[in-house]
Amino acid sequence: VLGWCAERIDVFHPQPDRRVRAENDGSFTVEHLGEQFVLLAEAPGLTCATGLRGALAEGSHAEGLTIELAPAQFLRGVVVDEQGRPLADARLSCNYQGSVSDRDQTAVLGVSRLDATQLDGRSGIDGRFELGPSPLASVQVSASLLGFLLTSSELRAGVENRIVLARFKDGYGPVG
Repeated sequence: VLGWCAERIDVFHPQPDRRVRAENDGSFTVEHLGEQFVLLAEAPGLTCATGLRGALAEGSHAEGLTIELAPAQFLRGVVVDEQGRPLADARLSCNYQGSVSDRDQTAVLGVSRLDATQLDGRSGIDGRFELGPSPLASVQVSASLLGFLLTSSELRAGVENRIVLARFKDGYGPVG
């Protein structure tokens, strides 16, 4: 179980502030998380599907909360231009961490469930990419590259995905 003493995980400093092992029955205790926190979990072959975040009131005990793991999925494919030529260094991003809904609330005041899907990567010199691990077999990913229009594509695990980026045209912005 991984814990961050912050409202969100800083993608530039992703190392957790706390790290504990769950017991054989899955139970765990994380102490001294601070005012705001994020909790995720990982295990071999599994990735976090639903974590926890919030601000636990002083003196409160967060008992009965769960973190859910799912089989790790990997999303692979290639980024190409409109003529099918591979594009290197395209930025790929999927982040569901920011969404909040009333359905995310737990029985513990101030603590909510967190969709833990956050994937970031870049295409290689041959346009190829691999994103993961993901708890989802299908995700919406944004792809961007200087000189090309931003696009959003649904990627699926277990298939060869293809993302096509269109070049900026006159009136849409700079090429370069």
